Amino acid sequence: MFSIGQQTDEAPNGVDSDAWSGPSVSSNLHSVTDDRSGEAASECESMSPEEQRSWRAFVDGTHALLVTLDKALVCDVDLALGEFLLLTALSENDSMRMSDLSSSGLGSRSTISRQVSRLVGIGDIARLPDSTDARNRLVSITDRGREHLRVAEVDHSRRVRKHLLAHISTEQLDELGSIFTRVRDGLESD
Repeated sequence: MFSIGQQTDEAPNGVDSDAWSGPSVSSNLHSVTDDRSGEAASECESMSPEEQRSWRAFVDGTHALLVTLDKALVCDVDLALGEFLLLTALSENDSMRMSDLSSSGLGSRSTISRQVSRLVGIGDIARLPDSTDARNRLVSITDRGREHLRVAEVDHSRRVRKHLLAHISTEQLDELGSIFTRVRDGLESD
């Protein structure tokens, strides 16, 4: 079992390892200083101690939560968290282009391709031709994939409630959603 204090450099299964920086990055954050004066370098303003504490708590807590959820999904239903998220996205759409899956933030093109290949192999999704663009392939969730997702959602939802939602109030839940909507929207505008 992964505990909050434990650290690992590994990205949770199914989370794009190319983009994952893990908690070791937060553990090694140091103020940037000018060697001559010891003062913060002017070209890079350091975070305040309060900002650093919050940032590190976010990175460490998020990593621990994602690893815990991933390990549980793999153990319970043989789905990595990234595969679970991919099936969830497909369950909300008739079909999706591979390029749309990778641009949705679910992972890099190579990660999505690897996940799709595995899910096709176990019968959870199907590859379809794209009638509007022969260069693209569509993927669609199968009935087996919907059932796999339904079974996975039960314990996954229970664990999200236990490990995250039980620790925050309704007001904090609303604020959390609002904060990360702003963060996502700010990243999309860059």
